[in-house]
Amino acid sequence: MRRSTVLLGLAVTAGAVVTVGSGWRVARPMESRGSSGTQSGAQARMGASADAGYRASQWAERNGLRQVDGLEVAEAGTERRREREAAALPWLHNFAATAESRAPSAVVVERMAQWRTPDASCSATAYGGLAIMADVAGGRGAEEVLASFTQGVLVLDANGKLMASATAPKCQGSADEIEAIAAGDAHIDGPVIAMAVTTGGHREAATWLVLYRVIGGVVAPVFSGAVEEYVGDQTRIGAVTLLPGALLYLAPSGAETLWTYSAEQGRYTELVLVAPSA
Repeated sequence: MRRSTVLLGLAVTAGAVVTVGSGWRVARPMESRGSSGTQSGAQARMGASADAGYRASQWAERNGLRQVDGLEVAEAGTERRREREAAALPWLHNFAATAESRAPSAVVVERMAQWRTPDASCSATAYGGLAIMADVAGGRGAEEVLASFTQGVLVLDANGKLMASATAPKCQGSADEIEAIAAGDAHIDGPVIAMAVTTGGHREAATWLVLYRVIGGVVAPVFSGAVEEYVGDQTRIGAVTLLPGALLYLAPSGAETLWTYSAEQGRYTELVLVAPSA
């Protein structure tokens, strides 16, 4: 059955854009969270306000859109769109990835150490860090993005100079790890860095999807939400589906919310239905 989420007078047909279920599933006894393609984590929030100067998304130009009560929504399921999505981030849909990685390396942690010292007391340090090359600053050519759990996210220019950074999440347990990172077009006014971070321990953990923009020397988070939750041997799965200037967030609990992007505020904001007073 196709359901509709009605927020501020906009009816969005969830069945057309959400492709990951939210029910509990039982993990295989020997299946690790990493091998099952699931991740989790939390990122500290930082303020952002300036526009990065990147021209509007070309996604609407090269993909067919349809109108749903005045909101442009991409038809899910086309092979062409699916090929562009980041395989490293299975919860993120309609993301036109230009670079991605889920292969950690100790060399990344060593390189980042000249700016930030890794926390040896955090188990995630042993897993190494991730690196990609992509345009994340908006029309300045390709930058290098380095990320590790205890050192945060660093963006280096073509000369290897630090140009922007984000703080690291707090260590929480044995499950702490940066699972994957990608860069690409989220259909807003600039390139986006997407990262999956897992935090927690053996019995309980969660995977968070964090979207960043490089704005004014800061790798600023513009959205974060849990996309997978683990309790014992059970897992609940969510998803984030990107739309032009907006996103649909399906929480692991099954709750669905619509968020719109504000270039002025430099972040996504949840749309809330306010019922008129009696």
